[in-house]
Amino acid sequence: MNWDLQLFLLFLWGLGIAVSLKKPLHPEQDTIFNNQNWNIWIGVAAATIYKTIIFFRLGVRWFSDDISNMLVAFLLIEVSFLIGILLFYHLLTKQRYAVLGFYLDHLGTRIVYGSRWMVGYFWVKNGFNYFLYSLVSEERLRRLTITKDNGGIIARLFESTWGTWSLWIPFFSEVILGPVIEEIVFRGFLYGPNRKKIGPAIAIIATSIIFALMHESGYVNHFVSGLLYAYLYERTQSLLPSILFHGLENYVSVVHNYSQIIPVWLVDTRSKSGWMMVVLVVLFAMLEGIYRWMLKKGYALNAPVSILKH
Repeated sequence: MNWDLQLFLLFLWGLGIAVSLKKPLHPEQDTIFNNQNWNIWIGVAAATIYKTIIFFRLGVRWFSDDISNMLVAFLLIEVSFLIGILLFYHLLTKQRYAVLGFYLDHLGTRIVYGSRWMVGYFWVKNGFNYFLYSLVSEERLRRLTITKDNGGIIARLFESTWGTWSLWIPFFSEVILGPVIEEIVFRGFLYGPNRKKIGPAIAIIATSIIFALMHESGYVNHFVSGLLYAYLYERTQSLLPSILFHGLENYVSVVHNYSQIIPVWLVDTRSKSGWMMVVLVVLFAMLEGIYRWMLKKGYALNAPVSILKH
Protein backbone atom coordinates (compact mmCIF):
# COMPACT_ATOMS: atom_id res chain seq x y z
CA MET A 1 0.00 0.00 0.00
CA ASN A 2 1.35 3.40 -1.01
CA TRP A 3 2.35 5.82 1.77
CA ASP A 4 -0.06 8.58 0.61
CA LEU A 5 -2.99 6.13 0.70
CA GLN A 6 -1.95 5.02 4.18
CA LEU A 7 -1.68 8.61 5.40
CA PHE A 8 -5.03 9.49 3.86
CA LEU A 9 -6.81 6.56 5.50
CA LEU A 10 -5.08 7.16 8.83
CA PHE A 11 -6.17 10.79 8.99
CA LEU A 12 -9.65 10.16 7.57
CA TRP A 13 -10.55 7.27 9.87
CA GLY A 14 -8.82 8.90 12.84
CA LEU A 15 -10.94 12.00 12.33
CA GLY A 16 -14.03 9.83 11.96
CA ILE A 17 -13.40 8.08 15.28
CA ALA A 18 -12.54 11.31 17.11
CA VAL A 19 -15.58 13.20 15.79
CA SER A 20 -18.00 10.29 16.39
CA LEU A 21 -16.94 10.17 20.07
CA LYS A 22 -17.37 13.90 20.57
CA LYS A 23 -20.59 15.46 21.80
CA PRO A 24 -22.37 17.87 19.42
CA LEU A 25 -21.92 21.60 19.88
CA HIS A 26 -24.95 23.85 20.26
CA PRO A 27 -26.41 23.79 16.74
CA GLU A 28 -27.34 26.87 14.75
CA GLN A 29 -31.00 26.74 13.79
CA ASP A 30 -30.75 28.82 10.59
CA THR A 31 -28.32 26.70 8.55
CA ILE A 32 -28.74 23.65 6.35
CA PHE A 33 -26.00 21.91 8.34
CA ASN A 34 -28.27 21.61 11.37
CA ASN A 35 -30.81 19.82 9.18
CA GLN A 36 -28.36 17.25 7.82
CA ASN A 37 -29.16 14.06 9.71
CA TRP A 38 -26.34 11.77 8.54
CA ASN A 39 -23.25 10.94 10.58
CA ILE A 40 -19.60 11.23 9.62
CA TRP A 41 -19.26 7.55 8.64
CA ILE A 42 -21.20 8.08 5.42
CA GLY A 43 -18.56 10.60 4.38
CA VAL A 44 -15.70 8.41 5.63
CA ALA A 45 -16.97 5.43 3.62
CA ALA A 46 -17.51 7.50 0.45
CA ALA A 47 -14.08 9.15 0.72
CA THR A 48 -12.39 5.78 1.29
CA ILE A 49 -14.01 4.24 -1.79
CA TYR A 50 -13.21 7.28 -3.94
CA LYS A 51 -9.57 7.39 -2.84
CA THR A 52 -9.27 3.68 -3.64
CA ILE A 53 -10.61 4.30 -7.16
CA ILE A 54 -8.11 7.15 -7.66
CA PHE A 55 -5.27 5.01 -6.29
CA PHE A 56 -5.89 2.19 -8.77
CA ARG A 57 -6.50 4.62 -11.63
CA LEU A 58 -3.06 6.16 -11.08
CA GLY A 59 -1.50 2.71 -10.83
CA VAL A 60 -2.84 1.82 -14.28
CA ARG A 61 -0.45 4.35 -15.83
CA TRP A 62 2.50 2.24 -14.69
CA PHE A 63 1.23 -1.34 -14.94
CA SER A 64 -1.03 -1.41 -18.01
CA ASP A 65 -0.07 -1.48 -21.68
CA ASP A 66 -3.53 -0.29 -22.72
CA ILE A 67 -3.77 2.90 -20.66
CA SER A 68 -6.40 4.74 -22.69
CA ASN A 69 -8.96 1.90 -22.51
CA MET A 70 -8.28 1.43 -18.81
CA LEU A 71 -8.79 5.14 -18.12
CA VAL A 72 -12.13 5.02 -19.93
CA ALA A 73 -13.06 2.04 -17.76
CA PHE A 74 -12.20 4.02 -14.64
CA LEU A 75 -14.24 6.94 -15.98
CA LEU A 76 -17.26 4.65 -16.15
CA ILE A 77 -16.48 3.47 -12.61
CA GLU A 78 -16.43 7.08 -11.39
CA VAL A 79 -19.76 7.79 -13.11
CA SER A 80 -21.21 4.70 -11.43
CA PHE A 81 -19.75 5.86 -8.11
CA LEU A 82 -21.43 9.27 -8.47
CA ILE A 83 -24.80 7.69 -9.25
CA GLY A 84 -24.31 5.25 -6.38
CA ILE A 85 -23.55 7.85 -3.71
CA LEU A 86 -26.50 9.98 -4.78
CA LEU A 87 -28.85 6.98 -4.60
CA PHE A 88 -27.48 5.79 -1.25
CA TYR A 89 -27.71 9.33 0.12
CA HIS A 90 -31.42 9.43 -0.62
CA LEU A 91 -32.04 5.89 0.64
CA LEU A 92 -30.02 6.25 3.85
CA THR A 93 -30.93 9.79 4.89
CA LYS A 94 -34.46 10.06 3.44
CA GLN A 95 -33.63 13.71 2.79
CA ARG A 96 -33.90 15.83 -0.32
CA TYR A 97 -30.78 16.77 -2.27
CA ALA A 98 -31.48 20.39 -1.35
CA VAL A 99 -30.43 19.59 2.24
CA LEU A 100 -27.08 18.45 0.85
CA GLY A 101 -26.71 21.81 -0.90
CA PHE A 102 -28.34 21.38 -4.31
CA TYR A 103 -30.92 24.14 -4.74
CA LEU A 104 -31.27 27.18 -7.00
CA ASP A 105 -32.65 29.75 -4.55
CA HIS A 106 -30.74 33.06 -4.97
CA LEU A 107 -28.12 31.18 -6.98
CA GLY A 108 -26.96 34.38 -8.69
CA THR A 109 -26.10 35.99 -5.37
CA ARG A 110 -24.21 32.91 -4.25
CA ILE A 111 -22.26 32.72 -7.51
CA VAL A 112 -21.32 36.41 -7.38
CA TYR A 113 -20.29 36.07 -3.73
CA GLY A 114 -18.12 33.07 -4.56
CA SER A 115 -16.69 34.78 -7.65
CA ARG A 116 -15.24 37.54 -5.48
CA TRP A 117 -13.33 34.99 -3.45
CA MET A 118 -12.26 33.01 -6.49
CA VAL A 119 -10.93 36.09 -8.27
CA GLY A 120 -9.13 37.13 -5.10
CA TYR A 121 -7.62 33.65 -4.84
CA PHE A 122 -6.34 33.78 -8.42
CA TRP A 123 -4.98 37.30 -7.79
CA VAL A 124 -2.97 36.16 -4.77
CA LYS A 125 -1.76 33.08 -6.66
CA ASN A 126 -0.66 35.12 -9.68
CA GLY A 127 0.93 37.73 -7.44
CA PHE A 128 2.94 35.05 -5.64
CA ASN A 129 4.13 33.60 -8.97
CA TYR A 130 5.02 37.05 -10.28
CA PHE A 131 7.03 37.76 -7.13
CA LEU A 132 8.96 34.49 -7.43
CA TYR A 133 9.70 35.05 -11.11
CA SER A 134 10.87 38.61 -10.43
CA LEU A 135 13.65 37.24 -8.21
CA VAL A 136 15.20 35.39 -11.14
CA SER A 137 16.96 37.06 -14.08
CA GLU A 138 15.38 36.91 -17.53
CA GLU A 139 18.37 35.02 -18.90
CA ARG A 140 18.02 32.31 -16.29
CA LEU A 141 14.26 32.11 -16.82
CA ARG A 142 14.80 31.44 -20.51
CA ARG A 143 17.01 28.48 -19.64
CA LEU A 144 14.30 27.03 -17.40
CA THR A 145 11.27 25.66 -19.21
CA ILE A 146 7.98 24.22 -18.10
CA THR A 147 7.92 20.74 -19.57
CA LYS A 148 4.90 18.65 -20.37
CA ASP A 149 3.47 16.71 -17.40
CA ASN A 150 1.05 13.78 -17.16
CA GLY A 151 -1.84 15.90 -18.45
CA GLY A 152 -0.15 16.50 -21.80
CA ILE A 153 0.94 12.88 -22.05
CA ILE A 154 -2.60 11.62 -21.45
CA ALA A 155 -4.03 14.12 -23.96
CA ARG A 156 -1.66 12.94 -26.71
CA LEU A 157 -2.40 9.32 -25.79
CA PHE A 158 -6.14 9.74 -26.32
CA GLU A 159 -5.62 11.80 -29.48
CA SER A 160 -3.29 9.23 -31.04
CA THR A 161 -5.54 6.29 -30.08
CA TRP A 162 -9.04 7.52 -30.96
CA GLY A 163 -8.58 10.95 -32.56
CA THR A 164 -9.06 14.54 -31.43
CA TRP A 165 -12.72 14.01 -30.48
CA SER A 166 -11.65 11.70 -27.63
CA LEU A 167 -10.02 14.58 -25.72
CA TRP A 168 -13.43 15.26 -24.17
CA ILE A 169 -13.00 12.06 -22.10
CA PRO A 170 -10.17 13.24 -19.81
CA PHE A 171 -11.60 16.77 -19.97
CA PHE A 172 -15.01 15.57 -18.74
CA SER A 173 -13.36 13.50 -16.00
CA GLU A 174 -11.22 16.31 -14.60
CA VAL A 175 -13.35 19.42 -15.19
CA ILE A 176 -16.91 18.16 -14.62
CA LEU A 177 -17.10 14.72 -13.03
CA GLY A 178 -14.20 15.11 -10.60
CA PRO A 179 -15.36 18.41 -9.05
CA VAL A 180 -18.94 17.17 -8.64
CA ILE A 181 -17.87 13.96 -6.88
CA GLU A 182 -15.25 15.63 -4.71
CA GLU A 183 -17.54 18.44 -3.56
CA ILE A 184 -20.30 15.99 -2.68
CA VAL A 185 -17.91 13.74 -0.73
CA PHE A 186 -15.49 16.15 0.94
CA ARG A 187 -17.83 19.10 1.49
CA GLY A 188 -21.34 17.65 1.34
CA PHE A 189 -20.88 14.39 3.25
CA LEU A 190 -17.90 15.20 5.48
CA TYR A 191 -18.18 18.89 6.35
CA GLY A 192 -21.64 18.93 7.97
CA PRO A 193 -21.04 16.16 10.55
CA ASN A 194 -17.63 17.65 11.40
CA ARG A 195 -19.12 21.12 11.75
CA LYS A 196 -21.69 19.90 14.26
CA LYS A 197 -19.01 18.38 16.50
CA ILE A 198 -15.92 20.62 16.15
CA GLY A 199 -17.26 23.91 14.76
CA PRO A 200 -16.92 25.57 11.34
CA ALA A 201 -13.28 26.73 11.52
CA ILE A 202 -11.75 23.39 12.54
CA ALA A 203 -14.11 21.50 10.22
CA ILE A 204 -12.93 23.61 7.27
CA ILE A 205 -9.29 22.88 8.10
CA ALA A 206 -9.82 19.16 8.79
CA THR A 207 -11.79 18.46 5.60
CA SER A 208 -9.27 20.50 3.58
CA ILE A 209 -6.42 18.34 4.90
CA ILE A 210 -8.31 15.21 3.86
CA PHE A 211 -9.06 16.77 0.46
CA ALA A 212 -5.35 17.55 -0.05
CA LEU A 213 -4.24 14.05 0.96
CA MET A 214 -6.71 12.57 -1.52
CA HIS A 215 -4.53 13.91 -4.37
CA GLU A 216 -1.22 12.37 -5.37
CA SER A 217 0.71 15.67 -5.49
CA GLY A 218 0.39 19.43 -4.97
CA TYR A 219 -0.74 19.03 -1.37
CA VAL A 220 -0.31 22.69 -0.37
CA ASN A 221 -2.16 23.96 -3.42
CA HIS A 222 -5.03 21.49 -2.90
CA PHE A 223 -5.18 22.32 0.81
CA VAL A 224 -5.58 26.03 0.06
CA SER A 225 -8.18 25.26 -2.60
CA GLY A 226 -9.99 23.02 -0.11
CA LEU A 227 -10.11 25.89 2.39
CA LEU A 228 -11.75 28.09 -0.24
CA TYR A 229 -14.30 25.47 -1.33
CA ALA A 230 -15.25 24.63 2.27
CA TYR A 231 -15.56 28.32 3.14
CA LEU A 232 -17.86 28.87 0.16
CA TYR A 233 -19.99 25.93 1.28
CA GLU A 234 -20.15 27.38 4.79
CA ARG A 235 -21.05 30.90 3.70
CA THR A 236 -23.40 30.15 0.79
CA GLN A 237 -24.87 26.92 2.24
CA SER A 238 -24.86 25.54 -1.28
CA LEU A 239 -22.60 23.09 -3.11
CA LEU A 240 -23.13 24.73 -6.49
CA PRO A 241 -20.62 27.62 -6.07
CA SER A 242 -17.86 25.32 -4.85
CA ILE A 243 -18.55 22.84 -7.67
CA LEU A 244 -18.46 25.65 -10.24
CA PHE A 245 -15.19 27.15 -9.00
CA HIS A 246 -13.60 23.75 -8.42
CA GLY A 247 -14.36 22.96 -12.04
CA LEU A 248 -13.00 26.35 -13.13
CA GLU A 249 -9.71 25.79 -11.32
CA ASN A 250 -9.41 22.31 -12.82
CA TYR A 251 -10.19 23.78 -16.25
CA VAL A 252 -7.31 26.26 -15.95
CA SER A 253 -5.00 23.42 -14.93
CA VAL A 254 -6.18 21.12 -17.71
CA VAL A 255 -5.80 23.77 -20.43
CA HIS A 256 -2.34 24.62 -19.13
CA ASN A 257 -1.20 21.00 -19.01
CA TYR A 258 -2.82 19.71 -22.19
CA SER A 259 -1.68 22.63 -24.35
CA GLN A 260 2.04 22.24 -23.59
CA ILE A 261 3.00 20.53 -26.83
CA ILE A 262 6.22 22.56 -26.80
CA PRO A 263 8.11 24.00 -23.82
CA VAL A 264 6.78 27.29 -22.43
CA TRP A 265 9.30 29.93 -21.40
CA LEU A 266 8.99 30.97 -17.78
CA VAL A 267 9.72 34.55 -18.79
CA ASP A 268 6.49 34.50 -20.82
CA THR A 269 4.66 33.18 -17.77
CA ARG A 270 6.05 36.06 -15.73
CA SER A 271 4.77 38.65 -18.21
CA LYS A 272 1.35 36.98 -18.26
CA SER A 273 1.19 37.02 -14.45
CA GLY A 274 1.77 40.78 -14.52
CA TRP A 275 -1.12 41.75 -16.77
CA MET A 276 -3.38 39.07 -15.31
CA MET A 277 -3.07 40.75 -11.91
CA VAL A 278 -4.43 43.98 -13.40
CA VAL A 279 -7.33 42.16 -15.07
CA LEU A 280 -8.19 40.34 -11.84
CA VAL A 281 -8.21 43.57 -9.81
CA VAL A 282 -10.66 45.16 -12.27
CA LEU A 283 -12.83 42.03 -12.27
CA PHE A 284 -12.85 41.90 -8.47
CA ALA A 285 -13.97 45.55 -8.26
CA MET A 286 -16.83 44.83 -10.69
CA LEU A 287 -17.98 41.75 -8.77
CA GLU A 288 -17.79 43.61 -5.46
CA GLY A 289 -20.03 46.34 -6.87
CA ILE A 290 -22.54 43.80 -8.22
CA TYR A 291 -22.61 41.92 -4.91
CA ARG A 292 -23.23 45.08 -2.86
CA TRP A 293 -26.02 46.08 -5.27
CA MET A 294 -27.62 42.65 -4.80
CA LEU A 295 -27.51 43.01 -1.03
CA LYS A 296 -29.23 46.40 -1.26
CA LYS A 297 -31.94 44.80 -3.39
CA GLY A 298 -32.65 42.28 -0.64
CA TYR A 299 -30.86 39.21 -1.99
CA ALA A 300 -29.29 37.05 0.72
CA LEU A 301 -27.15 33.95 1.25
CA ASN A 302 -29.47 32.30 3.78
CA ALA A 303 -30.79 28.87 2.94
CA PRO A 304 -34.45 28.72 1.87
CA VAL A 305 -36.94 28.40 4.75
CA SER A 306 -38.43 25.30 3.10
CA ILE A 307 -35.10 23.50 3.57
CA LEU A 308 -34.57 24.68 7.14
CA LYS A 309 -37.99 23.39 8.16
CA HIS A 310 -37.48 20.05 6.44
